[in-house]
Formats: sequence, C-alpha cells, structure tokens
Amino acid sequence: MLIKLNTNIKSESFTKLLALCLVIPAYMDFFVSKSPLFQFIGYLSYLIPLGILIVNQQIDLSKKFIIFWAIFSILLIMPSIINLSSGRLESDLINLKGLFSKWILLSALMLFFDTWLKKYQSSQWHRLLYYLFLFMLPMIAIIFLKVFAEVYECPRELLHPKCRANPYGVGAFITSELFLLFGLLCLALKHHTLKVVLIGLSFIALTFLLARTALFGLFIACSFYIFLPMLFNYKKRMMIPFILACLILSFYIFNFLIDHTFIGNDFSTFSKRLHMWQLGLETIKAYPWFGIGFDVTPNYYSFFKDHGDKTIHNMFIRIATENGLPLLLLIVITLILTIIRLFQSKDYFAIAVFLSVIIFHSFSTRHISINLMNIIFYIIIMKSFYVSRIKN
Repeated sequence: MLIKLNTNIKSESFTKLLALCLVIPAYMDFFVSKSPLFQFIGYLSYLIPLGILIVNQQIDLSKKFIIFWAIFSILLIMPSIINLSSGRLESDLINLKGLFSKWILLSALMLFFDTWLKKYQSSQWHRLLYYLFLFMLPMIAIIFLKVFAEVYECPRELLHPKCRANPYGVGAFITSELFLLFGLLCLALKHHTLKVVLIGLSFIALTFLLARTALFGLFIACSFYIFLPMLFNYKKRMMIPFILACLILSFYIFNFLIDHTFIGNDFSTFSKRLHMWQLGLETIKAYPWFGIGFDVTPNYYSFFKDHGDKTIHNMFIRIATENGLPLLLLIVITLILTIIRLFQSKDYFAIAVFLSVIIFHSFSTRHISINLMNIIFYIIIMKSFYVSRIKN
C-alpha cells in the first residue's frame, strides 16, 4: 500500500519518504556507527527516490542539466585520475574509492531532483522542509541533551576549550553543522513562537559546542531572513539609517564577544588555518589546471606529527587545490547566478540558507560533500533555476 502511494511524485507520502531518505545517514552516523561501511549503508538511502522514479517510468531529465552534470563530473573526477600517474609523493593519498562513492550517490540525488523540481508544486517544497524538520527533531533533542550533559560534567569552567562536547563520539564540527542546519530549517516554520524557541536552543547548542563559524552562519541567516523583507517592502530612505544603526551595534557586540567570550579565545587555531590557506594557494599556483587529487593534503608528508591542523579550512580553496581552477570557476559562476536568481525571486528563506552555508564553508573542511546540509544547499541552487517554471 505504501509503495503504491509513493509512486506518485506529487503525493504526500512520497514527500515523507524523500525526507526520511535524506535524514537516515545522519541517524546512522550518530546512533549506529561512524565506520565507513555503515556510513555508506546509510547513504544508500539516497538511491531510493531515483529508483522509484525509474521503476515507475517517471524520470524526466532536462538536456541542460545533463550537459552541466557531465561537465561537472569530468572536472570532479578526471583531475584525480590524471594525478595518479603524476609521480608526486602525495599521489598515493588520492581517495578514488571515496570520490566515486560520493559522485554516484550525489548523481542519484541530483538526477532525481532534476525531475522532481520540474513536476512539484511550491507547497511540496515547504512540506519537504517541514518533514525534514520533524524527522530531525528527535535526533536533535537527544543530541542536545547529550551535549548539555557533557558540558555540565566537565570539571573545568563553562565554555572552556577542554570542555568541548563530542556527543556519541561525533566531532564538534559535524555536530555543529547539524545544529546549524536545524536552525536554518526552523526559519521555515510558520509557528513564530516555536521558531524563536528552537532557534534559540540551536544558538545555545552551538555555544556549548564552541562552534564560532556555525554561530556566525546562523546569526547571518536570521539577520537576512528578518531584515531583507523590510528592505524590499519599506521605503529605502527609512531602512538605510536602520541598517547602519544595526551594523554599528553589531560591530560593538562583536568586539565585546571577542574580548570577553570563547569567540576571541585561542586564536592560534586561526593562524594554523591561515597557514593551510597559504599552502593551498601556493599549491593552486603550482598546479592550477588539475590540482593534486581528491582528499590529498598538500605537502602532507612534510608535516610534523604535532602539527595541529592538516586540512584546508576553506571549501573553495580546497576544491581548487584538489581539483584545479576549472571546477572552482564552474562552481563560482553557478553560485553567482544562483544568488542573482534568488534575489530576483525574493526567496528570503533560500537567500538566508544560501549565504549562511557559504559563510560556514569558507571556514570548514568540506569538499563537494553529501551530508544533509550540503544536499539542502544543492537543492536550493537547483531550485533557483526552476523558479520561472514553477510560477508558470
């Protein structure tokens, strides 16, 4: 009975199934196992929506998307294959298995959403966000309690770097990314009181996790989501002084946080990130066309064992370092076109999420990832190119 209901791409049950398939990998990561095998099993749920479309002959791919995805795939995969025979010492670190696994799973989702975005109603997008929120809520509640318990049990003072929580053995970075996504999804809720409470709890969780970038990303998202409609709907002469006042107030608040909270503590980690950015930029200059291969740290074997950071904390520098400038150029052009289309359509939620994720990944270790927050990010990018069809 459930299969029959889910064969219709516009049905409510199919939307629920889609949301569930997207959330399953996160549950596997936190509550089952963090081993690559179990993570891969969890991500196999990404194949289910496309499989249903193929079985029921509902697949409807656009030529433009196929061309774009073919170019993207070549620029993503070929540099690593070319670098295998480069003779460099680090070429043995190229992770082809991980690259092809991510590409297959990501391709399945993107091919599915190319069909879904051409056939769905605008209300289905809101329903999908709502079901993602519902399916994430139990997990977020459990993890929040676990984070609170770990911080409370720490013998040191509150918000001390040594008291950073790692719930269920999952690092603070991945956990903060999950809470950032949950806070972003809460922006789409219609119940304003519930929205404020849950976003507030997300801020508290990110504070306990000492997640500075995620905190800033969520703050930027909330700010744009609140103030952008005012900027478009009210007279600009009234809004400009208001915006200037907010910027000045934000500047003083930021300085206060730097001086008196964990946000300004331990800036030595930032200097290590600057070193990795510099190393990445030097690698891009040396290998601009094909990079050095997927999942390869530049000059890896020259690091000392006590080096605090061996990963480039910037998605864009990392992509250019590992895959070359052509892939980065394609991504940057796509992002620029996306933000233009989002502002044209006045999709405030999408703008808030888009800018928040961009800021977060400017300081994160992610590449072209298939975690849940990135998948929502990719869907928003694709959705921006289907707005005119939806309106028609």
